[in-house]
Amino acid sequence: MPIISSFILPHGALALNPNKYPQYAELIEIYKSANQVADEVYSLKPDLILLMTPHGISTTYSYGIYMNKQASGTAEWENEWKEYKTKVQLSQEKSKELLLFLKEKNKFLFEGIVGYSEDEDIPLRWGEVIPFWFLQQPYKNNTMIPEDFPKCIIMSMPRKRIDQSDTMIEECIEIGNSISELYLNSNLKVVIVVSGDLAHTHNVPTIKMFNNAIPNEGDNADCYDKSIENWGYDPINNEKSLYEAGKVVKTYLSCGYVGICILHGILTHLKKNSREIKGNVLCNLHPTYYGMMVARFVINNI
Repeated sequence: MPIISSFILPHGALALNPNKYPQYAELIEIYKSANQVADEVYSLKPDLILLMTPHGISTTYSYGIYMNKQASGTAEWENEWKEYKTKVQLSQEKSKELLLFLKEKNKFLFEGIVGYSEDEDIPLRWGEVIPFWFLQQPYKNNTMIPEDFPKCIIMSMPRKRIDQSDTMIEECIEIGNSISELYLNSNLKVVIVVSGDLAHTHNVPTIKMFNNAIPNEGDNADCYDKSIENWGYDPINNEKSLYEAGKVVKTYLSCGYVGICILHGILTHLKKNSREIKGNVLCNLHPTYYGMMVARFVINNI
């Protein structure tokens, strides 16, 4: 079987423990939605998880594939959430296969990234740890050992996304097409996960640690988040909404946009190859200045 499902998970650390921040009631819904995704992934029993992250170890212009045997780290951000830890096994074989395939199929830049030595753990932070932490909970709850969690590939987005996201749409869709092509007839069950948050400029009062993080642009940030939500419900027929969001992504500072565009490329290629795509947005909220959306995309043969 090829790609069997795909998901968007936020990486806002506040969602890890909503009870700690009762002033942000929406965090509870985000927490529940992320756990719902985790339960679904557990039930699918994938062989491989491909996680795309905007906050990993990245180069200026190249997309990166982590090449170490393992990855580990904490959700530490602003000197908080260090107690949330994760460790995953990386598939060096499949990471190399993906890297070489993308380099062959695309004119864009791709590089393998090794942290220290291939036998060492490559370090992770909140952009990877938070999605993995949620995804690993059902495995822990069912007393499975860490090695039972699927092997993973981690793909980092280039730093150019910060000021060039609006011009990267077509290249990201092309990259997504290639990823889908690689796994279209794979004998592995593959799950795709995009780690990313939406607009970072919502005019919402924030707790002290965020006061100087991002200048607010006002409630118009809702238009960006709503465009991504519209796309999420029906990505094939609502492609226009993705492009509408791209027109304002630089204003509203969404770290997840590039990964979502790659996912769009994956889904459109699957659709062209007789797969049915059903999107569902479980939640799209901004309890504080950044939007967090949880979404799932079920993929079926037609």
